[in-house]
Amino acid sequence: MYLFGLALVSCVAIASGQVTRDFDCRVNGCCDQHEFCRFWSSIGECVTNGNWMAKNCEISCNTCQSSTTSTADCKDDHRLCGFWKSIGECERNKVWMSDNCPVSCNSCGKTKSQPPSPQATIAISPAQPIQQSPPPILSNQLEPQAPLVAPAAPAPGSPQTAGSQQPPKITPPEGCQFISTREDTTSRRTVSVNDVTSSNTQFGCVSGVDFNDCQRNLCYHLNFRSMDGSCNNLKQTIQGAAFTQYIRLIPPVYDNGLSAPVSSIKGNRPTAREASRLLLASSGEVTSGNNALLMQWGQFAGHDLAKTTTLPSGDCSSCNDIQGRCFNVGLARLDPTFGKFQCLPVARSTPVCGTGASTPREQFNQNTAFIDGSMIYGSSDRDQFNFRQGGMMKTNVVGGRVFPPLDSNQNIIAGDDRANIFIGLASLHTLFVREHNRVAAQLQQINRHWDADRLYQETRK
Repeated sequence: MYLFGLALVSCVAIASGQVTRDFDCRVNGCCDQHEFCRFWSSIGECVTNGNWMAKNCEISCNTCQSSTTSTADCKDDHRLCGFWKSIGECERNKVWMSDNCPVSCNSCGKTKSQPPSPQATIAISPAQPIQQSPPPILSNQLEPQAPLVAPAAPAPGSPQTAGSQQPPKITPPEGCQFISTREDTTSRRTVSVNDVTSSNTQFGCVSGVDFNDCQRNLCYHLNFRSMDGSCNNLKQTIQGAAFTQYIRLIPPVYDNGLSAPVSSIKGNRPTAREASRLLLASSGEVTSGNNALLMQWGQFAGHDLAKTTTLPSGDCSSCNDIQGRCFNVGLARLDPTFGKFQCLPVARSTPVCGTGASTPREQFNQNTAFIDGSMIYGSSDRDQFNFRQGGMMKTNVVGGRVFPPLDSNQNIIAGDDRANIFIGLASLHTLFVREHNRVAAQLQQINRHWDADRLYQETRK
């Protein structure tokens, strides 16, 4: 079947004018005869069709007769070798780079790489495009080594302590010969914004992400930050991850010790409206050398770090406090702005499921706690394609100018749904969408072999 498929592809290539002779040859006479050699190598033909591939795809299968590169003949075969070295390709794509960029990688005179075994990872060439990304390295493909980091016990009160198993030791791979650009999440439960909304509406509480086995996608985690922030910390795998409860610096204070807001029962404090109205009633001005953009940038950065999930506000519109769901702010008749209203309806933050009854009520962060652009790129692998298209961000062209996409209500679709609160926020979201696409276009021009996932992740990084 393999031979039939190979012959069929060869016939199609000949009929369509593809190069089938001396496609890529080195000064030492080592050649890839066929234009599809690298693709065949990437799907394992060097092993399954060893004899034919060894003769016709010598470069892709590393079967060149010359086993060393002499210092006298040593040279870089590509004009971008120096640039690839500067971004770490000598280590990440060691096999290909040692053979094709020996000067830049200081590998002149060193032994050339040997043909891959059936279990070996095929090295990706930075010089030629590939048709298919290699599969990610899984934990069962990695030889046991000394632990990269020792597991630490979760801190008291950490969300990882509740119902989670102890993290296994993280062992480094012998070498990630390719850049794994997609996290395999099939073995764990992930959460999307739609999941949070559904749980919030049906149950009035939310539950978080599962423990993440970082070893399973270690090559990915060593190069990129995950979308939900898990495994950014290899010791505490979900610390700072999206869709987890906040970690408190001091114990919570509730009127009943569990969930009632302060002063909701005891009534020993003024309302939030009275406090803000009296404290901010001064006519004095605070001068500063900074303009409003400083404030706006602070809010933009704040949306990168946190978004507290709130309960649906519709139940609170009647000014009747619903226990556990509403904390409406009463208004005084003397209030110059809102005196004609009875209250300011306020929905409470959504509790983490299982808290607030026998243990203090805990709150939930929908965004990652890391400065990783989650307000731009989202905090869930399942949500990213709402605003991503290939390696670029989706855009909407209006009057010849590029803007983020809009939903049916003319609201910006972004990694954080608060992008439309102020025009300043919308402006910053627009600038970063444009900047992502500008950088991605330049990276694509330089690295034509990158697939869409790598282009997106490198630009995001």
